Amino acid sequence: MGQPDDLLDARREERPPRGGRHLRRGRRARRRPRRAPRTVAHRRDAPGHGHGLDGHRPRRAPRGDGPTGTPSRSRDRRSRVSGAWIAAFVAVSLAALVTLVLVLGLIRQLGGILERVETLLLDAEGLAPLHGLPVGSPLPSFQATTAAGGTVSDADVRGHPGIFLFLDVDCAPCRALLDELSDDDGPPLPVPLYVLIEGTTEARERLPGWIVTINPEATSLPRSFRSSVRPNAIAFDARGVVVERSTPNAIDHLREMAERIIIAEVEEGRGRAERQRGEGPPVGAMEGSEREG
Repeated sequence: MGQPDDLLDARREERPPRGGRHLRRGRRARRRPRRAPRTVAHRRDAPGHGHGLDGHRPRRAPRGDGPTGTPSRSRDRRSRVSGAWIAAFVAVSLAALVTLVLVLGLIRQLGGILERVETLLLDAEGLAPLHGLPVGSPLPSFQATTAAGGTVSDADVRGHPGIFLFLDVDCAPCRALLDELSDDDGPPLPVPLYVLIEGTTEARERLPGWIVTINPEATSLPRSFRSSVRPNAIAFDARGVVVERSTPNAIDHLREMAERIIIAEVEEGRGRAERQRGEGPPVGAMEGSEREG
């Protein structure tokens, strides 16, 4: 039974042509089969991805908590930062304390230096002698404390001759004189010796007991005596009048100065006695002798 020509033509048109592009696509599809796309869920659920050996996903620890018995990384970081801040604060505090101590010591030293400069300026202007009060000047009014805990004033030193000695531990002749005074085994001076030492306390502690040591806190004492050079010795008589001033370099110089003071006192006493004998007996004694006659 034959088919109509129109039906045969329609089937022939629907049949793909042999060979060509369609044939090549088919062969390529057979050679490389097309894979299904991998989704995110597929990758997460795949064995070995984020799962343990048993195939189950391990449980994540809460955030901020580390393994049992060990602190977390963030907590360790915070502790390290806190320790660094504490160490820095302690270091800065110690540095500030050391700086404060140094500044206070420097200010204390600058006080004496400024007073010395002031005295030198006065000396340069001719307002004050360089080596102390001039001869014939009365002692200034003063009051100072001694190393033994007592006090000494101008009223205490009047009535008997004496010597004021001003020293400084930074002065080489002063240190040599201090060593002589500390190691001297001879007799003390025949007059009181008042010593003011500017500097450390070790030098004051070595002096013998017959020396009256004045505390260096009496910074106004050298200025009152107009003493700016070191060493400087100022001698006065029993009336409290300056009779000699010098720059001694040895203890023998102080002994000679003390002997001159004693000799001057003896000569002055003899002169007063001679004047009294030359003037005759007192008026009251003459009246008594007349009444007896």
